[in-house]
Amino acid sequence: ALEAFIQLASEHPATHFILLGGYATEEFTRQAKARLEGEGLLSRFTLLEGHTSLEVCAELMSISDVFASLLGRGDMRSTSILQATAAGGVPIISDLPEYREMERLGFAGLFVRPGSVEDVLGALRFVIQNPASASEMVARNEIYIAEHEDHLKQMDKLLSLIDATCADYVGR
Repeated sequence: ALEAFIQLASEHPATHFILLGGYATEEFTRQAKARLEGEGLLSRFTLLEGHTSLEVCAELMSISDVFASLLGRGDMRSTSILQATAAGGVPIISDLPEYREMERLGFAGLFVRPGSVEDVLGALRFVIQNPASASEMVARNEIYIAEHEDHLKQMDKLLSLIDATCADYVGR
């Protein structure tokens, strides 16, 4: 992601990037900071080391037009992806079966190979060059989130399915 962000920052001076480190990523953050200083781009990046509170993450999500989550396997319907999507960001995410299933249900995002700078950079460029398409993705995701990721609706649906399964079992 950092390499794609650096390239895009060089192409588009109005862009600003926020990098969230997370637990045990301090060394990676220090390396990124040194690289950005060397490139003369540090002022265009906000780097958060270590753990960041949910409140700060939510605030940053609310001001972001685009977000990237490039984890590989094991990222099963990430809460942070759903939160950033609900906040109105255009998702650039790893091309994983879970997210393709969400797409089948109406979710819209740009799917990339997590290790591919070209894929990530291409997705970022697409968002910048196609603001109408980006707005359409945000609108689709508002509908998707309301229908498929609303906690209360989903809990009611889960309880109904449990009740129906129990009723079938008792009726045997």
